[in-house]
Parts: sequence; structure tokens; C-alpha cells
Amino acid sequence: MIRSLIVDDEQNNRLTMNVLLTRYCKGVEVVSEAGTVKEAVLRIKELKPDLVFLDIEMPFENGFQLFKYFTNIDFDVIFTTAYDEYAMKAFRYSATDYLLKPIDLQDLREAISRVTKNKIQPELNKIRLQTLEYNLDNSFQKIALPVIDGFEFIDIDNIIHLEADSNYTIVNTVKGKHIVSKTLGDFENMLTPSNFFRVNRSNLINLNFLKRYIKNKAPLIELVNGTQIRLPLARKQIFLEQVSHME
Repeated sequence: MIRSLIVDDEQNNRLTMNVLLTRYCKGVEVVSEAGTVKEAVLRIKELKPDLVFLDIEMPFENGFQLFKYFTNIDFDVIFTTAYDEYAMKAFRYSATDYLLKPIDLQDLREAISRVTKNKIQPELNKIRLQTLEYNLDNSFQKIALPVIDGFEFIDIDNIIHLEADSNYTIVNTVKGKHIVSKTLGDFENMLTPSNFFRVNRSNLINLNFLKRYIKNKAPLIELVNGTQIRLPLARKQIFLEQVSHME
């Protein structure tokens, strides 16, 4: 049984979440609720829940302030928020689970399933949350890469080239490569419209690591690490336009 705590300053939101969890989410028990961060801290220390549903926008202290009261975050967190797309991008970059208000039941079930697949990892939770806050404050500088034993958190500026490998992606960075259980399309959605360019079905490059463009009947792009990628003629004009507008 997953013991959960609902944290939200609005009583109606707490009631709705309680009903969804109690009636429609098997294996989840609501042990308590809290309307402020201070109340939540007390409930967590007293009841030691496995999972906290945490609203971000609350009076006095926002949801992020909760974590300053804990040395080890030995509980999982699913944020509930009405934030805009900018913030949603930060959640995706940090591999942190979130639910958009109003809460959709299927989204709720999927979020619970993702969280409960793995054993609670306090150090990983801490890094995820630090990455989330960092990206919200610093315009997306880090990204979480799902690897076999957890996540690798890297600077986006260190990514040279991403290559599709079936349902995986090979992420080449200045420090080495990672094989990641995400599709290239997932990364394209996150990393563009930054200085990344989808060359073809199999390659996404960081234009900051572009070494040269070789003009011929079948144009080539060469990166600083020596990788050469064929540029389809259909993508040539788009490529040249994006390069010309690089910061």
C-alpha cells in the first residue's frame, strides 16, 4: 500500500484529489492532508508517507520551500500545478513527475505507476528537485538522462549530437556517450527551439558544435568530434536559415 499525503492550499482541490485516489487508484491510501508547507512538514515527519502530492503555488511558502526542511527526501513527489508550458518544460528536463490541474484520472494513474516502479531513492530525488529549481531559475541548463541505474544529470551545453537507435537514443557529450531509454523525438521536443537541429530521422545536433558545412550534391555536416552527417536536400534551406540566426 502506498501511503500518500495531499498538500494544497485549496480545500476543494484536496477533496478532489482525495476522491480520485481513494475511489479510483488501487493500492493508494491517503494518510493525511495539509494546506500549507508548514503543515506538510509536520505531517511528513509524523506520518512518513511514501508519496506526496504537492501543489506549487501556495501562500506564505510555495511548494519548493518544503524541501529545505529535510536533509534526506525519503519520499516521492508528484507536483500538482496550473503552471504554463515554460514550467512544464522544466519538469520534463528534470524527470520530475507533475500533474496539470484540473487533474485527469488517467494522468494520475500513470504518474503513480511511474513513481512506484522504483524504490525510493533519496539522493536521486534531491538531485531531481535541485535540477528542477535550477532550470526554472536559469532557463534550462541541465537535463536528466534516464540510464540503467537511475538518471544522469548533464549540462545541455555539453551535448554534441544525439543519434536514434530504435527506441533508444545515443547521447554524445563532451565527456562521453550515454544510451538513453527515450526516443530521438522526445529529445527533439525538449531541446528545440534551442540551438539544436534535426538533421534527419536519425540525428539531432547541437549547432554550437558545428565544425563545417560541406557543399556538394549531397551536403554534409561535420561536427567538432569528427562526426559527419548527410544533410537531406529537403532540410538544407532550413538548416542554413537556422545557422544564420544562431546567437
